[in-house]
Amino acid sequence: MATPFTTPKANSILKRQTSYSCQSTVNQQTAITQVVTAITEGNTLNGYEIGIASIDLKHPELVLLQYTDRQKYIKTITELQILDPMQILIPKEINEKNLKKSKLQAVLRQRFPNIEILSFPQKYYNWKEGYRLLMNVCLPEYQAANAEEILSKNFCLSAVSALLKYIEFKQDFSYAPSSLKTEYSRGYAVTTIDANSVRNLELIYNVTSRSSKDCLFRVLDHTRTKVGDLWSHIISPVIYSLLARLLRSSILQPCSDKKTLEERLDSVEELAMKQEIYGPLRSAIDKFCDISNMLRACVQIPKIESFKNAEARIADIIRLRNSLEAVKSLIVRLHGVKSALLQSIYQSLDDCHFQTMIDEINKVIDENATLEKGTLNFRAQICFAVRPEINGHLNVIRKVYEESIDDLASLKNFLHEKYNIPVEIVYNKGRGFHLQLESDLSPGEISSEFIKITRKKKTYFFSTLKLIYIPYLFFLIERLNETLKDIYILSNISVAQLYTNLKSYVSSLYNLSENIAMLDFLLCLGYSAAINGRNVRPTFSDTTAIKDGRHPILDVISVVPPVANDIYMSHENNFAIITGPNMSGKTVYLKQMALLQVMAQIGAYVPATCATFRIVDQIFTKIAVDGSMEENCSSFTAEMKEVNYIMQNATNHSLIIIDELGKGTASEDGIGICFAICEYFLQLKAFTVTSTHFLEICQLEDLYPNVDKYVYCTTNETTWMPSSYHLEVQHIKDNLNAYKLQYTHILAPDRTVEKYYGINLAELSSLPPKVVNRAREICKVLADKKEKCDKIDRKSYEEKATFRLGALLIQTAHNSKLDEASLKVYLQYLKDDYSNSIKTLLSHSNPLK
Repeated sequence: MATPFTTPKANSILKRQTSYSCQSTVNQQTAITQVVTAITEGNTLNGYEIGIASIDLKHPELVLLQYTDRQKYIKTITELQILDPMQILIPKEINEKNLKKSKLQAVLRQRFPNIEILSFPQKYYNWKEGYRLLMNVCLPEYQAANAEEILSKNFCLSAVSALLKYIEFKQDFSYAPSSLKTEYSRGYAVTTIDANSVRNLELIYNVTSRSSKDCLFRVLDHTRTKVGDLWSHIISPVIYSLLARLLRSSILQPCSDKKTLEERLDSVEELAMKQEIYGPLRSAIDKFCDISNMLRACVQIPKIESFKNAEARIADIIRLRNSLEAVKSLIVRLHGVKSALLQSIYQSLDDCHFQTMIDEINKVIDENATLEKGTLNFRAQICFAVRPEINGHLNVIRKVYEESIDDLASLKNFLHEKYNIPVEIVYNKGRGFHLQLESDLSPGEISSEFIKITRKKKTYFFSTLKLIYIPYLFFLIERLNETLKDIYILSNISVAQLYTNLKSYVSSLYNLSENIAMLDFLLCLGYSAAINGRNVRPTFSDTTAIKDGRHPILDVISVVPPVANDIYMSHENNFAIITGPNMSGKTVYLKQMALLQVMAQIGAYVPATCATFRIVDQIFTKIAVDGSMEENCSSFTAEMKEVNYIMQNATNHSLIIIDELGKGTASEDGIGICFAICEYFLQLKAFTVTSTHFLEICQLEDLYPNVDKYVYCTTNETTWMPSSYHLEVQHIKDNLNAYKLQYTHILAPDRTVEKYYGINLAELSSLPPKVVNRAREICKVLADKKEKCDKIDRKSYEEKATFRLGALLIQTAHNSKLDEASLKVYLQYLKDDYSNSIKTLLSHSNPLK
C-alpha cells in the first residue's frame, strides 16, 4: 500500500495552508512559558519564612526555594520575577480569612497585576505529602541529595504538595515516577538584582513600553524578531525558547564566579574570532527543536487521551528523532574547539544513549516520517508515522483515509471542469474543509452555487451547496474525521509505549537540552561580539576600570553614537559623586555603569575600548521613585524605604547606584540626609556612585580619603582624576544672539561650576521673562549670604596625599605588568608627583579650587 512518504496524495490533492499550520513548531516554541508557582509562608522570629515550588508546564524542571523574607517581601518579589509565573497558588485561608494578618496576597497583587493569583485549599499544603511526592517524581540522581537537604524545609515541601496536586486536578495530567529534574535553592554563584533595579535598569522590559525593544534583553537577543528582520537568519525560532530562558535568567542573575565567566568569554572569543567555527555550528544547531517539549511528552502522563494530545505526542517523537540525529552533525562541527566550555559541551554530546533512543524510535516510527507545513499535510504525515507492520488494523483504517482523500480530489476536479475556474480544496482548523480561489473576478461573477463568500485581496474563500448538502459528501467528510481519530488512537497506543521505553534515558535528554541552550547562548554572544567591532572582552580584578564606556542600549538603538566616558573604582577609591545640570546625562551615566557590569557578568563583550570589572555580589539602584497612594506614602518616604533596603542588604562587594538622593524634601533636610547616608556607605567597601544637585555633598572628599583624587590607569598612561565629577555643558549663542546651554555629556573632573542651570532650563520652557529675571535676583541674594571661604587643614591634605600614594603603590604591586626598567620610571614618577602635590598644598589655601 502506498504511503504519503512515497506518494504524498495530500500534497497533490489539497492546497497548503501554512498560515493555519497545526502544531507548528514555531508557534509552540515562541509561545509564552506556562510557569505555575505555589507559595506559602509562616512567621518566624526573624521575619517571614517563605516556601516556593515552581515548574514550567512546557519545560519540566522543578524549582524549590525556602528562605526568610521581611515585611515588604522584597526577596520573594525578586524570586517571582525570575521564575516569571503565569499562575501563583496561595493557601485558601490566606486568601479568604487572614487578609489582615498576612500581607502576602496584597503585595503579590500589587506587584504582579497581570499574573493570575489563585487560592488552593490549605489541606493540600502538607509537607509530609510533599516529601513523598517529591521523592516519587524526582530523578534518581537527585533523590539522595534532595532527601537530606530538603527534609527540614517544611514550607518548601508544603508548596511542592500543593503544586503537584493542583497540576493533577486542574491540568489533567501527572508526572511519571523518577522523571523530574529538581533544583533546590540556587546551586551556583550568582549576583542578586532586586526587582526595582531590574525595572530601573530596563534589563528585561522597557519602562515606557513592554513591547519596545529598548532594553538589555532585546539588545542581546538577536533572535527576537519576525521573519525578514535583520537578525531572523541568526537563530532558528524553533529553539528560541531555550535561548530566551537562559538569556533571561542570566541577565536577572548574572554569574559571580570568575572561573565560569572566563570560560564563557574564552568560548565567546573563539566563536567571534573564527567564522569557520561559528558558521557550521550555527547551521547545525538550527536543526534542533526545543528538547524541553520532548521531555514534557516523556514525563507527563495525561489523565485522558484526547485527539489533540495524541497528535502532539506523535509529532513530538518525530521532532525528538530529528534532534537526536542532528547531534552527530553538531559533534563533527565541535571537533577541534579549544575553549574549555565548548570542549565540555562536545564531550557531553558524545552520549551513546542518543543512538539507542534513535534505534528505539525507528522500531515504531517510519524512518521516512517528517513534519510538513499545512494542517492537512501535517496530519497526513502523522497518520502514516507509525510503521505499517506494528498494527494490521491501523493499516486498514489508513486505507479508508486514503479513499476519502481520493473522493475529495474527485470533487475538486468536478468543480474545476464545471465552472472552469482554478478552485482548490483547502483545510484549516478555523474553517474546516472549504474552497479557495485566487482570481481577479468580482463577487458577482462567481456562480450562485457558491455560498458564504469572503474575500482577502485577490483570494476568495467560500463553500458550495454541493459540499454541504449532498448526503454522500457530507458523510465523506464525517468519515474522514472519524477515520483520522481512529488512526490517532491506535497510533498513540504504540507511541505511548515508546515514550515509556525512552523514559529510561530522560537524564540524557535533560543534559542535551542544557547543552544546546548553552551552545546557542554562546553563539548569540559570539555573534554580538563579532558584529559590534568596537566592543571588547572584559577582564576581572579587584578594580573596575572602563575606558570609553558606552551605554549598551543607546549604543545599539541610537542614530548618533552615544558619548563615551570613563569609569574607575577601586578598594581605596570606592565612592564617586556626579554633579551637573538637569539633562546633562547623570542618570544615563549611572545606568551605563550598572548595565556594563551586568553584561560583563553574563559573559558578553562590552561597549568600550578597554574594560576591567570587580565581580559584585549584588546590584542596587535607586533611580526614580514615585509616591504610592496604595501604601499611603510620598515620593520621599518611598525613597527612604528603598535606601533603607539597600543599607540593610548591601555588602562590601556590592555595586550601589543612587540618583539624586534626598530631592523629595526641603533642601536642608535633603542635604543632611544625603550626607549621612553617603557617610554610611563610605564605611563599606561597596562601589557606590551617586549623582546630586547638592554641591555640599562634594565636601565628603575633604573628610574621607576614599572620596579623594585617584589614578586612572590605561596601559602606560596615568591621569589624575578626583572622585567628584560633573557632566560638562557649553554656553553658545543662538540665532537671536542669546546664550543657551549645549550638553556635551562628557564627564570631567571636580564638581560642576554651572550656576542657575535650573533657571536657564525654566527659561527655555517659555516662562515669562519677568518671572525668570526675578528668580535670578533671588538666587543671587541667597548665594551671597551662603558663600564662605573654605579653610582646609594643611595636615589633613598631607595625610590624603600620603594615602593616595599608598593606594597607587598597592595597585601597582597587585596589577603591574611592567618590566623592571619601566617600573623604576613609573615609581620615580609617583615620587615626583607626590612631592609636587605637597608643594601645591603649601602654596594654596584651598587646593580644590
